[in-house]
Amino acid sequence: MWPSFDNGVPIAPTFNAAERRLAHDMVAWWGKFVRSGSPGTVDGTTWPRLDPSLGPGARLLSLRAGGRSTPITDARLAAKHQCDFWDSLFGPEQAARSEVASLGAMVGETRSP
Repeated sequence: MWPSFDNGVPIAPTFNAAERRLAHDMVAWWGKFVRSGSPGTVDGTTWPRLDPSLGPGARLLSLRAGGRSTPITDARLAAKHQCDFWDSLFGPEQAARSEVASLGAMVGETRSP
């Protein structure tokens, strides 16, 4: 994504084509957000506006390699990442999953299954 990450060791040369596309898209969304306050649309994928009042139906953007980033619901994110399990271990005051979701809820998935 950025030329040097991970303690100064360049990791971008290790990215495959799909990961380079994701890195490009992420930089474009961040740039649009900085310039306008909204990440908007990059290569046909629109970052959905987060509406916490929708609860589990709130839409987030699941970041995926190769141009496969897609909006998903908070409920789908929670199920996929077993958030109920982690919440049960740490309790809502420590897990604070919903607070993290309200901050932008980026889900990084760079490898294809």
